[in-house]
Amino acid sequence: MNRSSIVLSSEKWLNVSTASADPALTYFEINRALAGIYLGQITNWNSPQIAKVNKGVHLPNLKITPVFRSDGSGDTYAFTNYLSKVSGGFRGRVGVGTSVSFPTGASGKGNSGMTAVLQGTPGSIAYIAVSYLIAHKLPAVGIANAAGNYEYPNQSNIENAAATVKHVPGNLSLSIVNPPRSAKIAYPISTFTYVIAPTTAKQGALLKGFVKYALGAGQLVRREPGLRAASQGGPEGRPGRGEPSVEPQLSTMA
Repeated sequence: MNRSSIVLSSEKWLNVSTASADPALTYFEINRALAGIYLGQITNWNSPQIAKVNKGVHLPNLKITPVFRSDGSGDTYAFTNYLSKVSGGFRGRVGVGTSVSFPTGASGKGNSGMTAVLQGTPGSIAYIAVSYLIAHKLPAVGIANAAGNYEYPNQSNIENAAATVKHVPGNLSLSIVNPPRSAKIAYPISTFTYVIAPTTAKQGALLKGFVKYALGAGQLVRREPGLRAASQGGPEGRPGRGEPSVEPQLSTMA
């Protein structure tokens, strides 16, 4: 491959989801306790740290098993980035990266491996791409954002996070993890997807046309089953509102 250009898309969304044999864990909310879970400091679903933000919800006396990726992953980077932003303890002990050393839990390779572990382990929690959450009908967790609101990974909430990006910097480095409190309904563990493509190729014009279609008109035919989390509606249709223009990057492809 020749020198590459990175083309931006907002199609990929990341969420944290839980699955358990106990229906009490279908939909609930979580704050910085999420970092404590992945640090091994909060080990039971009926712990005071979780119960205080889920008043009136029966939380079972059930062991928590945090699930994490065994392979390097952008999902892990976004997830650890969020936990590092809301927890100094997590930032100091685990940090941010595509592959980190979680002190406790079970691992799975890829989203498929994570989903398998999640579905086979009562009381488990994992970070899984929203497409897997929808396909496997997994419940979602409401995550506290910078505005102090608990939001689920639906289209409006993810678009609200994406809308905080007003322009694409020259190095194409963007993050919408834990956006500012002005994004009141933002789902705080949202990400962009990057498409890495050569700037010159024998079929460059065809490749450029496909990428442009995928980021534009192709989004209009994209349909996914609705994700419902508590009273929140799920993603459906094109996740384009708030998406920054990638025309400058596309113009470098020949």
